[in-house]
Amino acid sequence: MKICVTGGAGFIGSHLAEAYIKRGDHVLVLDNLSAGSETNLASFRSSKLTFLPLDIRSKEAREKVKEFSPDLINHHAAQKSVRESVNNPMEDADINLLGLINVMEGARESSCRNVIFASSGGAMYGEDPNLPSHEEVPKSPYSPYATSKIASETYFQYYVNLWNFNVTSLRYANVYGPRQDAAGEAGVVAIFMERLLQKKPIEIFGSGLQTRDFVFVKDIVEANLKAGSAMNGFQYFNVGTETETSIKQLSDFVATITEAAFIQPQMKEAKPGETIRSCLNTEKIRKALDWKPGTSLQAGLQETAQWFREKSRG
Repeated sequence: MKICVTGGAGFIGSHLAEAYIKRGDHVLVLDNLSAGSETNLASFRSSKLTFLPLDIRSKEAREKVKEFSPDLINHHAAQKSVRESVNNPMEDADINLLGLINVMEGARESSCRNVIFASSGGAMYGEDPNLPSHEEVPKSPYSPYATSKIASETYFQYYVNLWNFNVTSLRYANVYGPRQDAAGEAGVVAIFMERLLQKKPIEIFGSGLQTRDFVFVKDIVEANLKAGSAMNGFQYFNVGTETETSIKQLSDFVATITEAAFIQPQMKEAKPGETIRSCLNTEKIRKALDWKPGTSLQAGLQETAQWFREKSRG
């Protein structure tokens, strides 16, 4: 297959590009490197991988999608920070909505009619009192980031209805694992890992009792591979573990793994736009795609810690 991975030099995108290359596909990676890095592609670089440092909002990106005419687009390029979206909602919408439309117009002008989209179940459901949240929970966004994900799915339905696309939206829980950057738009696992491996204190915003559903990046890749083999109109699935873990619990786990349990976290004021509890029901994807998470939090954290240790050693 010919597959275009937007954001393919980033954390999740690079793992997807690697899986497609190992499967034998030809992969076009579009990434402006605002959050990603070419070093994420180094270990599997081959003649079947083409990398172009393009912004998804650019005319060049649209033309390259059209020219490549992929069998499948896996759209992971995005402004990913909840906090940044609250601070700058116009920039969030510019990247996450206009960028998406630009890529889709390139696809529409080509023969491509299959798209996988990285959405967010961890953000779009808001403060659902009945956890774990299933896909039909009324949307209740607490941030422009979450709002852009909801709006993106609506745009995709237009492309399905009018232009006969097949779109699968994967609503991720909180993804973690190797290659996640501890700077910029980083997830909490990466931040905790890097700080505690350096024997520096971490910061916990709010009470620390807020919960998240942490899913390992290799399980996310498996969900994407299975979704790509079952494209059919507009579909949407939660991708998580159905397990709540508090930020305080997470900090304790990471401190133990990094042998830094003696370092006390610094408690900070809660940040606006973040939900208190989040956990995803995955019954739908288990039945439809025969997918389930295969990595425990402890095993995933151990593998992530090993990657951060190797990174620090160069």
